[in-house]
Amino acid sequence: MKVDRPIIIAIIIFIIILLMYFFVAPKYYEFKDFQVKLGKVEAEYNAKFAYFSEPDNNDVKVINTSTLAVEGTIPGFNNPAGLDIDPAGDFLYVCNNWGSEIVKVDISAGSIVSSLWDNQWGNPWDFVVSNDGKYGYFSDPYADNVSIVNLASFINMGVLNS
Repeated sequence: MKVDRPIIIAIIIFIIILLMYFFVAPKYYEFKDFQVKLGKVEAEYNAKFAYFSEPDNNDVKVINTSTLAVEGTIPGFNNPAGLDIDPAGDFLYVCNNWGSEIVKVDISAGSIVSSLWDNQWGNPWDFVVSNDGKYGYFSDPYADNVSIVNLASFINMGVLNS
């Protein structure tokens, strides 16, 4: 019995697609859901406390790393996103995403001490403090750039376009 080659190839492709549907697709959606959960929460810590931005509650939670209990809440944000602590551990910098600003929080007082806004910014997303603590860098995916902030004077140093 002679078998037509294109029919065999079509059957093999159909079997591969069927296997992908049953074995690969469920893992993809499981991973995608996990990414969504991780994407909503940003975290930073020093030796004593961890800081979590909670966009749904518009605040930053302070977690004691020894007891894992919520020690406090820092309110006053509008969809907080990325955050980082300066090397000295004195200030926490938070991207106030929908507020289109960078917020400086005094860690010892647990309150916002200053905010920086620039009309070039769309929605600041992730914040990183340089190793020497002099500069902060944050991404703005909607404006497709990275901005630099002088942390001592807390002023915008400029935008790096991609």
